[in-house]
Amino acid sequence: MKTRQLIFVILFISLLASCAQKPAATAVAPIYTATATLDPIIEAQNAGMLYSQDFETGSDEGIYDFTKENFEVVVDDSGNHIYCNKGSIFHSLAHFGAESWTNYAVEIKFKFVHFGDPATIDLFARMDIRANGYAGDIDQRFQTVSLRSNQGGKELITPSFLPVVEQWYTLRMELVGNRIQFFVDNKLMGDMTDTNYSRGKAGFDVAPSTLACVDDIRAWALTDDGQIARLPDKPEPRSLTDRLISHKFPKLFYVSQDYNPAIETLTSAYYYDILLFDKELTKSEWIFLGPAGMIRSQNPNAVLLAAHSNQEFVPDDGSLLGRGFVAGLKPEWVMQDIDGNPFPAFDYGKYWSTMLNLSTDVTTYLPQYLNEKVISTGLFDGIFYDGTVETWWQADPTPGRPFGPVDFNRDGIADTRAELTAAMDTGVQKMLVETRKEFPADTLITGNAGWNGSLLLADDAKADTVFADLLNGRMIEGFLNWEQYDIDWLETMRAYYLMQQVSVEPKTPLIMAYCSGNDYDHLRYVLASSLMFDGYFNCTNDPGFFSNAYPSRSYTANWWYDEYSVDLSTGKAVQSLDAKGYLGLPVTEAYNTNDQTDLLTAALVDNSPKALRLAWRRDFEHGIVLINPSRTSKIIKLNGTYKKILGTHDPQFNDGSEVTKITLPPQSGVILLNP
Repeated sequence: MKTRQLIFVILFISLLASCAQKPAATAVAPIYTATATLDPIIEAQNAGMLYSQDFETGSDEGIYDFTKENFEVVVDDSGNHIYCNKGSIFHSLAHFGAESWTNYAVEIKFKFVHFGDPATIDLFARMDIRANGYAGDIDQRFQTVSLRSNQGGKELITPSFLPVVEQWYTLRMELVGNRIQFFVDNKLMGDMTDTNYSRGKAGFDVAPSTLACVDDIRAWALTDDGQIARLPDKPEPRSLTDRLISHKFPKLFYVSQDYNPAIETLTSAYYYDILLFDKELTKSEWIFLGPAGMIRSQNPNAVLLAAHSNQEFVPDDGSLLGRGFVAGLKPEWVMQDIDGNPFPAFDYGKYWSTMLNLSTDVTTYLPQYLNEKVISTGLFDGIFYDGTVETWWQADPTPGRPFGPVDFNRDGIADTRAELTAAMDTGVQKMLVETRKEFPADTLITGNAGWNGSLLLADDAKADTVFADLLNGRMIEGFLNWEQYDIDWLETMRAYYLMQQVSVEPKTPLIMAYCSGNDYDHLRYVLASSLMFDGYFNCTNDPGFFSNAYPSRSYTANWWYDEYSVDLSTGKAVQSLDAKGYLGLPVTEAYNTNDQTDLLTAALVDNSPKALRLAWRRDFEHGIVLINPSRTSKIIKLNGTYKKILGTHDPQFNDGSEVTKITLPPQSGVILLNP
């Protein structure tokens, strides 16, 4: 496992080989002329290709437009597909690749279509999230070529270069260690040694009011001596079924709401089994996704989900896919209040989102759009609908809401909670049925069920039927965090179990708890509770609902704890893929620690208060899990000898000692290893 952690800059080369598209012929003359025998230069380039894009499919896949669709693919008079900016008072900046790229060459062809003032185009390399890095520049006004280190670093200027409109030029930058070289039409125009930037993406920028086109983008990995690297062959990707079967307990899931997560965040994400990202990563960080992306290249068993809200939208959404979704909405699909105003869904501090009316045909549009823009790319294994709740509270009065009350059928009469819930639940059911029809057969369909499942469930109900057989799994948000709102362990665990029971195979229940990174007792309590059933577990930051902090803290933190992975040969906690799933598979259901025939499931189905009074245990292949949800301490005899984890984060509790009995304080849990 140390090889996974040694040198990421070496590892990424082996991860991205099959990210590259095969270059297609275009009307623009190629740099190298093909012959009957493949040119060794071409062969080497193909073997070391990190990324290529000639736009001949009509797609700009792999390019993220900072200025939000200021570029478009067009067809020139010769039938060649090229990538041109539309003109703007702002810079037209786009990027591609990964922040982990270190030694590489990047090349583009470009032409000016109209000179603005200034009339410049820049080729960027080792570009960071703030668009700083190395830039090779052609400037029509000053008739120069320059190579510079942004911001305010070295700059080399070559005079007497006068570009002309409609003439294609080839720009290439080569970066090896501290040496950066810039070429125009294969002529070296700048050569500097600089240490400001060691890694980063590639990109290009067109100055305001200037029009230009780009074509034949390519990037190659380079060795330490500047030669084109040969990337190793990629193994055949594993099927979704095989990946899910490989997941052992504790099963972990990762969540990030960032549109453009930092490299440090994404490069550690591969430790998890299921990873949940915003759908915008299809554009902004695609290189981490899919069978050939960085995450699955490091963890071949990772499963990736894309998140999208089915209950709200932001009218001026700044993300590419979010804005595209909003552009396709019809007015009648937007929820209204009794006066015909768009109905506000959620307060995000500086703005309110707008509610979707799921009693309309938006339930057909949602899966169609997501399949076309997200699922069909092959980058994700499934969708996460943020809004598969069963009870809809938006009919209730809400302080500060600018409009209301809600009127889903537009009859001018305020709807009751029961009326709104019936209409929205029917809409979600239709949306999920349409999703199954629209998406490929093996796509996971999951969703957010809220704090306690938001179940529309009588106290004596034995099953949850509203969304039965429609989802692979639903998430409980803020697991065991809502006792102040009378949502206790019994209610939450009952929802957890009943939702799992009516999910379709392969079942992927998701449990999201709130942690702070060093609240180890709380972590053991929520993790042990989740291990009573089969959910994928995550403990992220509390976004601060109902506090002044909300919504400034979106879900982005994914701390690692002793209990997440353990080397069974030593009993020591280690962050390692090889040590994940150390408990193995369950060998029992959760049962009363004093009576193995008394099952937790029976108490939950009966909605029995004894579920809260007793301590519960579940046995696994390589250990046991204990949970005490009660308000009193309990001494639990283990009927054998077990070992505590030998921890690194919390060594005071996880001391590696052998135990035959253990005292569990109120609302606490523990994982113990077989001797």
